[in-house]
Amino acid sequence: MPSLQSNLSKYIGMAVVIIYQDRSNRITKRQILIRSVTHTHVRATCLESGGPRLFKLHNILAHEPVIRDVG
Repeated sequence: MPSLQSNLSKYIGMAVVIIYQDRSNRITKRQILIRSVTHTHVRATCLESGGPRLFKLHNILAHEPVIRDVG
């Protein structure tokens, strides 16, 4: 089974929706543009605020690519 790191690495430069547990244990849904992935973190731009974000890889509970309707 592929690791979360390798799964997310294939989305570098793409928009992804993640379900994330923050340091206060709040669960949030975020739309991000992935910039880079390491074995511990994902560097991304938040598509809501436009700001840079750093996410701990082990706190990403789920992810899926953003599919845009071209029609």
